[in-house]
Amino acid sequence: KDVIVHYRYQAEYYYHNMAIVYLKEEPQSVSKIFRPACILSTLPTPATQIHLIGRDAEGVFQKTAVELVDSDKCHEYYSPTKKFKYGALLVCCMCARSTTTTTKCASELSAPMQTIMEKNGKRVPFLVGQKTIGRSCGSKIPGIYTRLSSDGHFPWIATIAGIDFANHDACFERY
Repeated sequence: KDVIVHYRYQAEYYYHNMAIVYLKEEPQSVSKIFRPACILSTLPTPATQIHLIGRDAEGVFQKTAVELVDSDKCHEYYSPTKKFKYGALLVCCMCARSTTTTTKCASELSAPMQTIMEKNGKRVPFLVGQKTIGRSCGSKIPGIYTRLSSDGHFPWIATIAGIDFANHDACFERY
């Protein structure tokens, strides 16, 4: 029971590639770098500041700014393939690309995408998505990210975790 894979995940496709991993100790004691996060219950607006957090190819932690890409524009880059049979299916996914041309950025594989929300001076990270497929950082071609707020992901995560992520006020209190 240490890992629960999303019930719709199939290895032959890129969709629903997520799992809940149970930690053996409280997250705060694992590392000062890794902390609990909330999950944003809605799709962020294009103006929202979003970052990928992860290690670069040399293992150094990076924070990479990304911008959301309109779904019509995303479809120009991603047509259906064997592992991506519906193309950039934006019901469960979203597209984003790096805002800079840097080649040093957060991990290319499953990098968590987050935004910071502030309330009463408290800044709390909210997860937005995770990397599914895409080009290397700095490319104008967007990557595709699993959208955590989708109907197929958000309720599943909340149920498995046993946390009401839709209540953002409660999240600020937990933090």
